Amino acid sequence: MKTLILLLAAVCLCQAAPRRLWLASIGAMILANVADAHSSWGAPEGNPVLRSSDGRFRYRAIGIKVSIVSGLVIGHAVLLRRRPDAARACAGANFVAAGAFAGVAIRNYRMEGLK
Repeated sequence: MKTLILLLAAVCLCQAAPRRLWLASIGAMILANVADAHSSWGAPEGNPVLRSSDGRFRYRAIGIKVSIVSGLVIGHAVLLRRRPDAARACAGANFVAAGAFAGVAIRNYRMEGLK
């Protein structure tokens, strides 16, 4: 629910400065990733890249997810130093990623409720 509120607030920032929008999108992406990791913790993992030796979502997966998000943020920061006009596109990409991760987290939480 908090993720949805953050995403809706970020949409309201569309009229804000592009850099502020990009910063808000980073927050949304990080929050959605945290929700996804929380919803997956200790559960059987379907993604072989994130799967630990016992087939579950554990610390290895957290490390991979943190690395991916960090790489995206650093990559966007480098791009925006050279092309500040790309801030809205980077924000859009982050919001799309946040939506995808939030959707996965919602699905995971619903599956927990079925058990």
